[in-house]
Amino acid sequence: MFLVEKCYVTNAAKHFKWEPRGKGGSIKNRTAGRSPRAALGGRPNLKIIQPRCLVCLDGTAARAVFEREVKVLRERGSIVATAWAERTLITIHPSSLIRLRDPHDKEREFARFAREVARIME
Repeated sequence: MFLVEKCYVTNAAKHFKWEPRGKGGSIKNRTAGRSPRAALGGRPNLKIIQPRCLVCLDGTAARAVFEREVKVLRERGSIVATAWAERTLITIHPSSLIRLRDPHDKEREFARFAREVARIME
């Protein structure tokens, strides 16, 4: 376990889009647009805050930070220096764990996610 004294949370996509799905009126989230305005999100705040570490929780967040397309499943667990923080982690969004149906898969993937996030605090 680790203690976080100060933590700032922001979304990478400030202009989020959704579309209706199915008969029950459920919502399907769409990937944020590739325009600079859609991808800016919390980046201006990062200049002010100057974090020591940064965690990108999915491809949209990673694309906003790295300013390139990021293959999360391929680059997952990587911790690298960026213009925004000396330690930047690429990982999955924890909401993806909810959609896993197999309990063993869910437990294994949650443990992997927890290990990745713990590494950024080392």
